[in-house]
Order: sequence, then structure tokens, then C-alpha cells
Amino acid sequence: MIAISLILLCLFSIVQALIDNTSDIFNNDIMDLVYVKKDNLIEQTAFSTVSTPENGSHPEALALQASNREADYGGHEQNYYHHDHKYVYDKKKDKGLSHIFQIAVTALAFLAFGGYLLCLIVQAVKSKTQMNAAQMAATQTQTIIRRRRRRKPIRLRPLRRPKRDTYFDDEDLWENANYEDLYYALTTFSEGYAQDRLQSKYVFTVTFYLIHSISKELRDLNPDWLTLAETVIGFCIQDKRLDIAKTYFEYLKTEKIQLNNAFISKLLRLYYVCYNEAAISKEIEIEIINLCSLFEKKFDLLDAFSSENAILGLSLTSNWKQCLEHLNNIKLTGIAPNALVYSTIIAAAFINNDLDVAWELLREMIDNDREPTSRMYYGLLKFCENNVSKSVEILDNLFQILSNSDIKPPKEYIDKLIGLKKQFKLSGKLTKITKMGKCYSCGNSLSSMTLSQDEFNLLRTSFYTNVMVGKNVYTKTTPKELENFQKFFTTVEPFNIVIDGLNVAYSAGIKHTPETYCRLIAGVIKYFTDQQNRVLVLGRAHMSKWKNIHMSQILKTSTLYLVQNLSQDDPFLLYAAMHNGPKTGFVSRDLMRGHSYRLKDPNLKMLFRRWQNNVQHQLIYLDNQGNARVKHPLPYVPIAQKQETYWHIPFEINIENKSKNISSKVNSIQWACFKMPS
Repeated sequence: MIAISLILLCLFSIVQALIDNTSDIFNNDIMDLVYVKKDNLIEQTAFSTVSTPENGSHPEALALQASNREADYGGHEQNYYHHDHKYVYDKKKDKGLSHIFQIAVTALAFLAFGGYLLCLIVQAVKSKTQMNAAQMAATQTQTIIRRRRRRKPIRLRPLRRPKRDTYFDDEDLWENANYEDLYYALTTFSEGYAQDRLQSKYVFTVTFYLIHSISKELRDLNPDWLTLAETVIGFCIQDKRLDIAKTYFEYLKTEKIQLNNAFISKLLRLYYVCYNEAAISKEIEIEIINLCSLFEKKFDLLDAFSSENAILGLSLTSNWKQCLEHLNNIKLTGIAPNALVYSTIIAAAFINNDLDVAWELLREMIDNDREPTSRMYYGLLKFCENNVSKSVEILDNLFQILSNSDIKPPKEYIDKLIGLKKQFKLSGKLTKITKMGKCYSCGNSLSSMTLSQDEFNLLRTSFYTNVMVGKNVYTKTTPKELENFQKFFTTVEPFNIVIDGLNVAYSAGIKHTPETYCRLIAGVIKYFTDQQNRVLVLGRAHMSKWKNIHMSQILKTSTLYLVQNLSQDDPFLLYAAMHNGPKTGFVSRDLMRGHSYRLKDPNLKMLFRRWQNNVQHQLIYLDNQGNARVKHPLPYVPIAQKQETYWHIPFEINIENKSKNISSKVNSIQWACFKMPS
């Protein structure tokens, strides 16, 4: 079709060229009229009337209204007129044929162009059809692949209670099954269980059938398949399904499958999860002891995680003292035992009436900056229930340790202790403490426990040595920067308040503008300067890039000191507050526990916490007018205190702070008052 169209277009071009040539000849004939006399062409007496041919379609010139003038163009007479008349007549005839021919060729050209367009349209439709067919084929292929991936679930036989010791006697179960399909089904069920799509009993049944159907040859080729068994034990720990795990373990032993230490240690952890707050039977105790014996025979040296799980399991048995060996093993690995390990052994010591080990490990735990978990309090209450005569002495010792270490017990322990007050011959209830430190229940006032000058000097010196410098001063600052900071205080007068600039600024979040940060800092500065206090604002070097229009209010009303961006600003803040005297306060919402831990000595830690409680201020919120509300230090120390025969025990509850400017969770301290028998 395209070739025919091109041929017709070429033909049209040739014919058009011939027509143009004929037109040139006609124009040459017209040029000859220039040399014809005017008298021979126009009759002198006929300007007013002009004769026209009968055929009126030929164009003619209108007569000019002018006088008749003669001109001699020479040579030609009337013959030329007749010749010209004849020529015009022939020209009209030839011109009609040419016009018809032009119309015909033009029509053919348009037809050719239309055919060309039609050809393009047909090809476009054809290509689109082919594309749709290809897409349909690809979709069908993808559907087939998806269908292959979405395998039909393997239908199991109806569940019935199996006969004893014959659960896996059917050796022909899925004899011709495809092991790839079985592995796919097993992983699918495991993922479904992990996403709470299936109940554990279905996973249990499917797992057993699938693993049983996997041949021993496949196990030998892929030893890592045991990670599936560890996953199943992990699911059992989540649901506390010891029955499933025990059956699974017996099956693996029957199949003579070599188990790794991770599987056995997780099984021991499962025993602890199921019986940590319940009495165990003699049968369960024997199972745990046998499992630990198997554990120790198979592996001479255990890692920290396996030793931890062994401690959890052995703490439930009469062989709980073996936990001490595993505790030493954890220490040898270089990993500090966590609070759960310590609390578990301490609870086992209390339950088995070994008070010396319990108190020793409790003090060691606190020295390592570990707080007791609910397991420790459970063991202590069990001892008090079994030894009521010693309960008051045990509780008094515990409260004293809590007071010295500033530890707040969990609320559930306080609730249980209040519920057992009659059994322990003591009275206890929840109470409230006023802002001035007076108890609503007994009427006694809590003490402030201020530091003496000697204690403060000891704390300041120890803080500089152990925290500011420490083992490596470069982890917090540089010697040059620390030296410049000490020289700075020799050039200024003492300050009454030291503000952690970035801590106050970021109280509103880290996605605000420097203008908002400066407004927060300026609001806190104004709060203290209105009380005639000299204020030092401590920040980092990048604060110097904030616009002067925002920083101007801070620079006018306070002294600004910036440390390097890589330096820790909290040690500088605490050192600045200590350097200016025991009554200099600081503003920060940080609890400073990490810096307290670096003091190492328990007595120094206690002094630091008491000093902190006496001088630390915290920003609560800032209103739209720029007025700050600040939480002042309490006139008493919120730690366990004893007044006469009354113990006041604090405990914390997390409450969300929904302020517009500050979003955080605040630990709200509540109190319980216990009267000890005299």
C-alpha cells in the first residue's frame, strides 16, 4: 500500500511538471502581442461596444473610457486577430482537458495519501493487538508462577487422640511427599504463627508431622534444619506451652537427633517462664536437673546466654547453688550479669533460707548498678511467709538497703506487702506526702538530708577525678578545654543557677526552629533573674550560629558559655554547679544516672543523689506569654526514710506529660507508710 501511494505521488509530480511546461508556452504566445499594432487589435470605432463570444464564460477586459489614439506597432493586420481568436478558442478547449486531468490526478493523490494513513492506522491497531496479547501471556505466566507459589495446603488426617507411645509409628506417612513442599509448608505455618494467624496447637501438630516426614538423608545434607526446632521452642516460650516442648524434646531424642546448646538452654528457660511464681513438683524438678546434667555433659564451656538460661532453670530446684558457678562463668566472659540473673539467684536464696548469700548478692547487684526485679521481691515475700517471726527483721533490712541505694520498689510489690500486713503483724497503707514533706497517714515529716561541708567537698573532688577526667579525659572533652573552663570561673563572680541550654531548648522536641529554642531558654532565664539570681547558660558551639536577633535576650540577661560540639555538656554542667558551692542549683531534666554510676563508691553515689535532689530544678512548661513553670527541689529527699517506727517507701508510676510545649513521660512518685511493730 505504501509503494502504490509513492508511485501515484511520483506520477502526479510528472504530470504537474508537464502542465507547467504548457503554461510557459502559452505565456510566450501572449508576449508576442506586445509587437502587434494597436489599430489591428482594437477597432477604432468600437470603444463603447465590445463584441463577446457566444460563450460568455470567457473573461474579458472592460472598455476604457479614453480617447482613441493611434499607434503603429508595425507589421500585422487583421490576420493576426483571426489567428488570435482561433488560438483563444483552442486554448479554452485545451484548458478544460487539463483541468479535468488535474482534478483526476489530485483525487488519486488524495486517495494515495488516504491509503497511506489507513495503512498506518491498521499497523497501529495490529501492534496494539500484539502488545495486548503479549501482556495477556505475561499475566498468564505470572499467574501460573503465583499459583505455583501459593501451593495448596497439605491436608492432614483428622486429629484424634493418639495412643501412647504410638504417635509416630506410621512410617508410611507421606512416603512419596516432596520435601521441598514440606519445607515450604513448615515455614509458612511458622510465619503464620508468628503473625498470630494460627493457634499454637495447629503449629504443634503440623510441625511434628512435617519434621517426622523429612528423611534422615535430608537432615544430614542440611544440618541447619535444627534452627526450626529452636524456633518452635521460642514459640512455646511465648505461649508458655511446656507440654508441647517436652513432647517435642522426647521425639528428638527418640530420633537420636544431635541437639545443640541453644535448644537445651531455651528449654530450661521455658521451665522458668512456666514455674517462676509457682511451686514445682518433684517430677518437674527431676526433669530440670536431668536436663542440666545433659547440658553440662555435652558442653564443657557455656556462653553467657546459655549460662543465664541454666541459672533460670536451676533456681527452681534444690540444686540452686549451682547457679553460683554459672554466675562466675558469666563474669569470666567479660559480660556483667544482668538484673534478671541476680534477682533470680537472690530469690532462690531467700526461698531456700540462705540469707547470707541473698544479702551478699543483693549488695553486689546494687554496686554493679543493677536494680532488683519483681522476682527478687517475690522470693523475699516467700521467705517472710515461711518465717513470719523473722519477717519484720527482713523487711527492715530491705527498707534500709533501699534507702541507702535510692531504689524504689515496683508497685505490685507494695500492693502485695500491704495485703500481707496482718500476717506480718505490721500496718501499712498508701499515703500522700505534702510539699513540705509531711505524711498524711502518720503525721511525721520527712528529712531533707542535706550534705555537710566535708561531704560536699569529698563529692566535688571525687566528681572531678572520676567523672570529669576519669580514665580517659578525651572521651568527654580535651585537657585544653577543661583547663579553659576552670580559668573561666576565676574571671567571673559565682553563679546561683546553671542552666543546661540544650536540655531546656529540646524540651519542646528537636524539630523546632532556633527561635523557639531561644524563647524557651530566655523564659527560664527570666524566671530565675526575676528572683535576683545570677545565671550561667551552658551550651554547645553550634548555638553560636543561631541568629543574633534570637540570642540577644539570652546574652543580655545571663552569661553564656559554649563547649565544643563533640564534648559532653552534662559533666561541665554538674562541675559548674559544684564549683560555685553547695547551694548553687542547676536546671536539667536529665536524671544523671550515668554520671552517678562513674563514681563507683556506693557512699559517693548516695552523696551525689542527695546533693542532686537538693539542687536540681526541672522545667515543666512555658506559657504563651513566656512565663516558665519550674519544678523546684523538694524540701525532703524522695527515698525510703524511717521516722520513729514508721517507714515511708516511695514507688514510681509513669504519667504522660501532655503539655503543649513539652512532651515527655514523667515519673510520678507515690508513697506507702508502714508501721513496724516495736
